[in-house]
Amino acid sequence: KDGARLWLVPLLRQALCGARVSYFAEELLPTARRLGQRASKAKASGRVFEAQRCAAAESALWSLLPAFCRWPEDTADSFASLAPSLGSALSARPDLRGPLTEALRRLIRQALACQAADGDGDEDLHDDDDDDDLFDEEDVAKKANELAVTLEDRPDWFTLEVAKGQLAAVAAFSRNFLPILFNLFVSSPADRRGELAATVGAFAQITDSNALGGFFRTVLKKLVKVTADADDAADKLTEGGATKSQRRCTFMDLVLAMVSGLDLASRELVFKAARPASTEKDAAVQKRAYKLLAALMRTKRTAGGEPGENWLAANREVAERTLIAGSGNCAPAARRYRLRCVVAILPSLMERENQEQEAQQENSAAVSSETIPIVASTMSANGGVAPLLGELIVATKETNARTRVSAFKLLVDIPRAMERRAGRSSGGGGKIRGGSSGGGGGGVGGGGAGL
Repeated sequence: KDGARLWLVPLLRQALCGARVSYFAEELLPTARRLGQRASKAKASGRVFEAQRCAAAESALWSLLPAFCRWPEDTADSFASLAPSLGSALSARPDLRGPLTEALRRLIRQALACQAADGDGDEDLHDDDDDDDLFDEEDVAKKANELAVTLEDRPDWFTLEVAKGQLAAVAAFSRNFLPILFNLFVSSPADRRGELAATVGAFAQITDSNALGGFFRTVLKKLVKVTADADDAADKLTEGGATKSQRRCTFMDLVLAMVSGLDLASRELVFKAARPASTEKDAAVQKRAYKLLAALMRTKRTAGGEPGENWLAANREVAERTLIAGSGNCAPAARRYRLRCVVAILPSLMERENQEQEAQQENSAAVSSETIPIVASTMSANGGVAPLLGELIVATKETNARTRVSAFKLLVDIPRAMERRAGRSSGGGGKIRGGSSGGGGGGVGGGGAGL
């Protein structure tokens, strides 16, 4: 009798939209708790079949939570009464973390998507003047597609004001959910951290920068301690993995999940932690270091805030030196993420060196035409373009298929990005000028010219 209507659960999961969160909190949640208690008592009494049925019914009711969070109409008023129960279940019930984290992410992403679509949130999705993202059309298209999918079933009544109220209601509990998520992330196996990292990233986008900065510094202190701990230290940090390398990777992954919401000062600390790790021999640590560097160079805060948006613009030179210094020392596992860093700086680096070379050639022309080849040779030897571009070309021969595909794509995207940038700066559709002062068609035109 207790399970006679459980066949409705899959239908509700698929069809619910615009429901009330308060109904789940007032009706379904108490029923799920009673079923959980009954399952525990039946298991203790040896009634295995009854325990299994009650536990299955409880899980089925909890699985409806993400559906109730699909464009709910009363989140602003009802989330406060539901949040404590969600936090307790998140901590105590590993079997319920899937629907719980999915529901929280859905509430956040839907509200952010509404803000972006209505022009009050993430303006970076369609920012054609962002020089750092011009080469990455696929990433922009992916974001636009995700936005369209999220908004596909948006009700007409779910206005920008409703979205703001929902976002504020969830953000008010960021200080409560983030410590829980951090503890679960550190204590979970590496293959179970994906949904937790995604949820931390979602909260990072809506949490106040000062509050998020406090959490970040706590995590960073643990990362620094794990890095400095000796293997035989009596007070070494043991959470996060069985080995020192695993523990470092755990806290670096946790920092990575928060990068999208960090302000400029916190991002600078991330860079200081990732820069030395990018040259280490430990492939797993080096891979995380390049993931962090790539996130610093390309990740932007999506909650409509200014912090962290221009990190690369303010630190381009030190980022270039870091990548040039690490050329030739990259582990195969980290190469794909290093390529993301290289392509973030290579267009502007090529453009700047080209301009410097042209300026020197023009100045040298007044002295003697014989000195021009010497100047050009000096620029080529001392510049950072050659090793980075060479590294990109060599990566097309990598055994890893994803790295090869990325390298080929980047070799095409870089000149296209430079061409668009040159077209904007000249007010027209000009080509990229070649390395010599004689001009030439070095750009990628509509006819598909090569590098």
